[in-house]
Amino acid sequence: MSLRTFFAAAFVGILAAWAAPARADDWAVMLGSVEIRESPGFSKAILQISPELGIYKVGATARAKGEGSSEWYEIILKEDRQFRKQKVRGWVLQLQGEPDPFSRPEVIVYKTPDTGRALGSRKTLGLTATGIQSPDGRWKEVTFEDQAENVRTQLGYVPASLSLFLKDPDLLAFVPRLENIRQQKWPLDWKIECVKGRIQKGFSRPAVKLALGDPAEVTTGDKGTEVWIYRRAGGENLVFFKGGKVTGWKKAQGKKK
Repeated sequence: MSLRTFFAAAFVGILAAWAAPARADDWAVMLGSVEIRESPGFSKAILQISPELGIYKVGATARAKGEGSSEWYEIILKEDRQFRKQKVRGWVLQLQGEPDPFSRPEVIVYKTPDTGRALGSRKTLGLTATGIQSPDGRWKEVTFEDQAENVRTQLGYVPASLSLFLKDPDLLAFVPRLENIRQQKWPLDWKIECVKGRIQKGFSRPAVKLALGDPAEVTTGDKGTEVWIYRRAGGENLVFFKGGKVTGWKKAQGKKK
């Protein structure tokens, strides 16, 4: 699989995960091409090698025994979701003064004759009465077909030292930025710094923009010098250029947003 195909598939998978019911997910970006092991530890078998700056969902953290207890991330390599129909038993409650609960178009089905254990609302046309009822006749047992989801997950492990951990990131913003960084013909250390949101001396203007975003203000001087001003909650940060390359940076003194 080519890197472009991998990232296209990964982006679709990531968007699908983002569109799922809201919950916090953690992710890890590989800082280069990283060996993915079958269990924590550099002595363990290699399952595959990640693409450069590949991104994976993190399932858990683990420690490598016998290797200084270094920290590893358990990552999800593949999820295979299968759905099958199954017959489920439940109970419906006959309301007071109601001759038959099945006269309603929809009823709430309960796991047991207990209003605290609801399975959800179901259309009565999809319910089959078994003829069993509670001693007082208020609860009727029914069966219905439901879909059961079976998820088979392939896991791998990567060292935390070679990964950038992301705590519940905004994937719709981060993934396109990551793909943009990956496509650049820059040294790997430049790309890694951009992913981390940092810069280094010698960075070009495009590299700084991918690392820090667009500046709030740009001032130009003589002999090809520029100062890019970034305004953050803690104040202003200045990035200095000469000839289109970063020569340094500093936090402005006494400048507040």
